[in-house]
Amino acid sequence: MIPLLKLPKKARKIVIQIIDFYDKVPLSFCSKRMKAMTITRGAVFTDHLIVYIGVNYCIVFHDSSAHVFWGTPTLLREEEMHVRTTAGRGYWNKFTMPNWSVFDRINHVNSLFPCREGGTFTTISSDAFNFDNDIHLIRREDVGMLVISPTESNAIFVDQILNHFLEVNSLSLHCRRLQNAKIIRKALMRNFHELFIRTNFRIDFDELLLVNCRYLLLVMQDLTGSQLNKFFKLWKEGCNPRL
Repeated sequence: MIPLLKLPKKARKIVIQIIDFYDKVPLSFCSKRMKAMTITRGAVFTDHLIVYIGVNYCIVFHDSSAHVFWGTPTLLREEEMHVRTTAGRGYWNKFTMPNWSVFDRINHVNSLFPCREGGTFTTISSDAFNFDNDIHLIRREDVGMLVISPTESNAIFVDQILNHFLEVNSLSLHCRRLQNAKIIRKALMRNFHELFIRTNFRIDFDELLLVNCRYLLLVMQDLTGSQLNKFFKLWKEGCNPRL
């Protein structure tokens, strides 16, 4: 990095524009001026760019979207960061930022790639995420779609997350059916713009009638043809005018 910083401003800007995203992330932490030159609006990632921050945060950039994983152990110390890519590199770019909080580093990385057309998907796991201690680290405006992990089984935790992010308009249920019918009904009745109910999360016909979203995706549900036909009929009759 030392030779790069010694280049004239115009030459430095040209070099930064052509280097890959893998190198831009650590470079952006050198100075405010360097960060300004590394910001890439509307970036499209042909490979996965993966950034690990602290002990339980990971963000994966791919195509024109980002998927954030909260509560996934990174095996890092709090002040450490790892950057890697799936483009065939055999090493990770590891560095430490001891004077930066986790919150500031996360916001810094997010701000490097603004205007993501594909949006941001956020998964928060109760396994390593302490709601009371960690929720302040997540800015509501950074959460596009909430994704409930396939391994999540804590219904109370899911309810806490949904209640905290009331502004979120999209929910994807990848987990197995939660052992709390009241929380399930509450989630289905919410005015989501998009609701994706995946294979593991089974709902019955009565619960299907509670759905109050605009767009609904059902994957491999135990619903009969007659039940679906009845649902479509009720929908056409205005049972759910938003759908």
